[in-house]
Amino acid sequence: MKYTYTANDPKMLTGSMREAIDSPEFWKSNGSTVALGKGVLLDISKAPHILIAGTTGSGKSVMLHNIIASLLLKNDPETAQFLIVDPKMVEFRYFYQGHPCVQQIITDPADALEALENASSEMMRRYEIMSLQGLRFWNGCKLYIVIDEVADLIDTCGKRVEKQIANIARLGRGAGVHLIVATQHPTAQVLSRQITANLDTRIALRVDDSTASRLIIREAGAEKLRNKGDAIMRNADGTRFFHGAFITDAELEAFAKSYEMQCEPEACDSLYTRHKRTFTAEQPEERQRQPRRSFLEQWEKLFRI
Repeated sequence: MKYTYTANDPKMLTGSMREAIDSPEFWKSNGSTVALGKGVLLDISKAPHILIAGTTGSGKSVMLHNIIASLLLKNDPETAQFLIVDPKMVEFRYFYQGHPCVQQIITDPADALEALENASSEMMRRYEIMSLQGLRFWNGCKLYIVIDEVADLIDTCGKRVEKQIANIARLGRGAGVHLIVATQHPTAQVLSRQITANLDTRIALRVDDSTASRLIIREAGAEKLRNKGDAIMRNADGTRFFHGAFITDAELEAFAKSYEMQCEPEACDSLYTRHKRTFTAEQPEERQRQPRRSFLEQWEKLFRI
């Protein structure tokens, strides 16, 4: 695809995360739809797995926060669970530790490999249930696996972690298991064909050269982006530019506090410690809870935007 990128393109809407989610389209969409930027929505159930790559300072971690926050705003522990791999140890633990939807926040690569193996087992268990019940797709609780820096896992665990990621990417969609994989090292050694084969939605932020851009989105262009959240997304719908919404640490702190106020400690503790929680396929979509506008209102009270 041929295109011309302009750094100050007026069509690329900028704004805060609060502006991105404050739209009827976002709140009317299903629980798997996230706000990547102002006027930019992505349904992860159709994605169904996401690769995000960019250099340090390009906005990769902020985009991960946007995705996680969007999903947490519209789900509860009955409709979504998260497994977050955070080798940096500080990027996600502070904001999401103990959240009722978050099963684990893992910082050790060896533990991450075990968690991915458990996720693969859960995925296959779901397929067994679906087979017995004559279902084609899982309609119960979704599992989102967020990996902040896949390069660290590959350096430590090598082919074993590649195998697990590839297996989940290949079979996860039908079982309601979705991967969101990020890296600041978009090289052929990290993003092997085995890993990227089924990561169908690719988001490239600023990268060092056209080679890295082609590895991520299969074409040049990401090397021309600014380190301010500018991004190129490529998926089944084509290629588009957008500007990722910006979410501040203060907003994330308010986000965490608002959930603490709505969740009794005893309930949160019991949900968090149930690491190997099981689900059933007998949970039709109409039973899923409505988006928590009350939570959003509480967020606004804690942090005036």
